Amino acid sequence: MERRTLLQAGVAALGARGAPLALLAVKETAGLRRFGYPVVVPLRFGHGEVKDARQLELVGPAGNTIAAEWAVGERWPDSSLRRVSACFNLSIGPGEATLLSVRLRPEPAPEPPGQRAQESADGWQLLAYHIPKAGPALVDRIRYALGEFVRPEGLRLHAVTAAGERLAAETRSVRLLRAGPIHPAVELTGIYRTATGEIPWCATVECPNSKSWVAITHRLAGERDALLSQSHHSGIESLPLLGRRLPRLEVPIAPQWD
Repeated sequence: MERRTLLQAGVAALGARGAPLALLAVKETAGLRRFGYPVVVPLRFGHGEVKDARQLELVGPAGNTIAAEWAVGERWPDSSLRRVSACFNLSIGPGEATLLSVRLRPEPAPEPPGQRAQESADGWQLLAYHIPKAGPALVDRIRYALGEFVRPEGLRLHAVTAAGERLAAETRSVRLLRAGPIHPAVELTGIYRTATGEIPWCATVECPNSKSWVAITHRLAGERDALLSQSHHSGIESLPLLGRRLPRLEVPIAPQWD
């Protein structure tokens, strides 16, 4: 399955003192106008360069501050930030390109307002979506002000082998990737049971606060990176390098959506 890149985000690190920490070159490539579209761009910082994610600020080409969530992925031994994902919403025209900058604030900023991921005994609540920690459903509740919008059995993932055998997915664990409030996400791991054993899989569930859909990307574990992936939405895919494409590979087992 080929995965198209509809929005590209390139990163250029800058080392001059007093200059932006990084420049993000963002371009819309599908020829569609985007309104508040979710973008996630991974960043790397040097040892001791950024002490606190609240120091980071995303600035637009006109000097305006863009609301952003900074999801910390890895720290240096002195607790300074090493890997961070910049999560923000962007409105951009068809084929339009823009240049954003990441800068240091003089003082740490307060956390952006909004609902953050909440953990309970049986799962994680990501905005309107409830992700169970175990069982056959990836999403078992979708609740808005008007009521719930999901079947009692929830949204389930299954796979079909080359022989036509239908395999049900079973979630074993859930790990929080981003707490929100702009782009909360979790990673699930689980298994497909077969007649001869188990096939491990992992999936990410992303719930952008600017859209009403949920993005689910699925991969078989133990294979090459991005061997099998499927996004269950029509959104923009953002990548840290301009022009990079995920490979199209054939696999003996493919996910299908109930």
